[in-house]
Amino acid sequence: MRIFISSTCYDLIDLRAELEAFFREAGIEAILSDSLSSEFQTQHDSNSIETCLANVRNCDEFLIILSNRYGPSLGTSGFDDFSATHLEYIEAVKHKKPVHMFVRDRLEADFNIWRNNKDNPELKLSWCKEQHDWRIFELMKEHRKLTNDDAAKNNWFCFGSLEIRLN
Repeated sequence: MRIFISSTCYDLIDLRAELEAFFREAGIEAILSDSLSSEFQTQHDSNSIETCLANVRNCDEFLIILSNRYGPSLGTSGFDDFSATHLEYIEAVKHKKPVHMFVRDRLEADFNIWRNNKDNPELKLSWCKEQHDWRIFELMKEHRKLTNDDAAKNNWFCFGSLEIRLN
């Protein structure tokens, strides 16, 4: 089994390394774009984003981790106006990959505050402090809608502690 691990990289480098080790010990191929020991397959004739999307298509499961950063938009790079993590998520859903979404509990708290106060121009959040990162809430809303869809029963959403069910 191959599981693609998607998140912003630099702020979650320790967690990504721990997950790679965990899955390797369990006999599962962890696919991470930032790890030399990962089974991530590079494509020398494609850019890094297209290569990531190809790796998503070639995985069996998709794990996305959300903390407090959305990541930069790729709209000026020839892609839709989303972050790399969001594009990877869209690709996984498009190809009907089982999606496991892990959301930090602090982000979940900020999401609930944002959802109830998003029209307030004075809104400030304690965990997701930068307004450009608030696009992460749209990704969370998108997944909540997907998890309520009868056709997407293999998609999980959890927060607080990482909980993974593998088939």
